[in-house]
Amino acid sequence: MTGTSSTPPLELVADSTALRHFALTGHAAVLVALMGGVIRVPREVFDPDEAADAIVRSEIGNALRHVEGIRYEHDDKAEHVERLRALKSNAAIEIVDLNDDELVEAARLSGRDFARQRSIGRLGKGEAAVMSLAVSRRWSPVIDDGVARRVFETLEPNIEVFTCQTLLRMGTGVVMLPSGEELTSPEAEIIYRDLLAGGFRGPESLWDG
Repeated sequence: MTGTSSTPPLELVADSTALRHFALTGHAAVLVALMGGVIRVPREVFDPDEAADAIVRSEIGNALRHVEGIRYEHDDKAEHVERLRALKSNAAIEIVDLNDDELVEAARLSGRDFARQRSIGRLGKGEAAVMSLAVSRRWSPVIDDGVARRVFETLEPNIEVFTCQTLLRMGTGVVMLPSGEELTSPEAEIIYRDLLAGGFRGPESLWDG
């Protein structure tokens, strides 16, 4: 998300939900614009260096394996596969490697003990990596899961958490699309409804909630 002349741009880091859903619906370029020209993700979310025939560890890598698999039945399956594969050559995606301290914290957040203490299900490795980076580097996380957002707010209440919905809201009338045109409210609503139709879980309208 770009800032105004008096406000520095936000440093955003996203988990797999935003990247997966914007990519599958053909709106990866819109996410690039909403995130200020770069989609910053930890390697736990997306690792473009993973070999197709090797053990897949990233969440997007696992999503691609699922979409390629025989159990994934969708009229646009071939297109979905190509859209996820295209992420590997997307120059706007910046992969972030956690340092040693951040790795330790991410492991703690995704561990059984942490989940038991909070009476929640275990956090995903991507979510935990994003949270660790956000706290350590003072970045704003893009996390859509409600439980994960609430956990982060207890860890760092002074850092704003964003979702696909809030990114689109904030980008309306501000962000320039790849076409060179400004993102309008009707266009943002159409994109949001595409996300919902693609399996994204959120309110029925971009403007609800």
